[in-house]
Amino acid sequence: MTGPDLAVDVTDLTLGMPNTGHVLSDVTLRVPRHGITALTGASGCGKTTLLRAVIGALPPGGRVGSGSVRVLGHDVFALSPGELRALRRHRIGYVGQDPGSSLNPRLRVRRLIAELALDGRPETIRELLDECRLGDVADLPNRRAGELSGGQQRRVALARALARQPEVLLLDEPTAGLDAELRDQIGELLRRLADERGLTILLTSHDPALVARWADQSLELAPTVVATPAPKAAPAPAARGLPAGDGGLAATSVSFRFPTTSRAAAAHPALDAVDFIVPPGATTALIGSSGSGKTTLLRVLAGLQRPDAGQLTLDGRPLAGAAHRRTPDQRRRIQLVPQNPLGALNPAHRVGATLARPLRLHRR
Repeated sequence: MTGPDLAVDVTDLTLGMPNTGHVLSDVTLRVPRHGITALTGASGCGKTTLLRAVIGALPPGGRVGSGSVRVLGHDVFALSPGELRALRRHRIGYVGQDPGSSLNPRLRVRRLIAELALDGRPETIRELLDECRLGDVADLPNRRAGELSGGQQRRVALARALARQPEVLLLDEPTAGLDAELRDQIGELLRRLADERGLTILLTSHDPALVARWADQSLELAPTVVATPAPKAAPAPAARGLPAGDGGLAATSVSFRFPTTSRAAAAHPALDAVDFIVPPGATTALIGSSGSGKTTLLRVLAGLQRPDAGQLTLDGRPLAGAAHRRTPDQRRRIQLVPQNPLGALNPAHRVGATLARPLRLHRR
């Protein structure tokens, strides 16, 4: 395959970080135009770093040891800052693994999309939301990012990227946090974008079903990129019943509504009289479609969002709705790992200091 046939051409790329050695070593990646290429590999193998290298956005302290990256015929690392900004702004769309962090929490969805759209008319914004399977969410254009589920944030970020009408679309784990039905809908959307719009899509994924069904080629990074056939989708696991028992963590008739500052729009419910029990010593799976309130319920249980109604209990004893009103032992026993953990980690602290802090707070 020759240069003009390639949208992305990475040749023998070696990229290092201070104190960690090489993150990428002699990586070669060929992405043809007008198709879907999936980049797979174990967590930590450098998939996200490679995507960011394609847009010339190396992590802090990152340095290119050797090799080249060409996108749409441009040598990314040879471009001036102005030329690189123009390439990103007009020809490349990028949605990171933590899309919520790229959404301004002060802006409503309609503004978030309109600020990047070539055509910012309300009907065009609605068409983009419909295309990203958000058309059935009531009053979504008037919501802010904090009022959206993780899956909804991911699709709003995708709509923002598509609003630019790019030639190359880079997606880091685009179906993370989405249920199987919605995952297939997004996969179908990406397939249509590649076939009908001639879009070149490069995505990272840990989802073999998505890769097997929708990707034209699968490339494994471990640590060099090797072309492999797309894997067959694994069968879905069988459902298991939940054990019964006393105690544990429970929610009774819990309701929560996101407030709104608009007089015209009423607060929309995220939870409505929810009953939920986590038996002691058990692993409980909370499932449901994107936007059904799974994350909100976890945040209520952790005391990060106070319920408007209902009661929380831990081992049969009342549990305050706000974390700061709980006892130190209650705060220690209920811990939350969010959908986008990067937002919970202070980038100024090293890993050792990050782990030491809760040990000190809880005297462990």
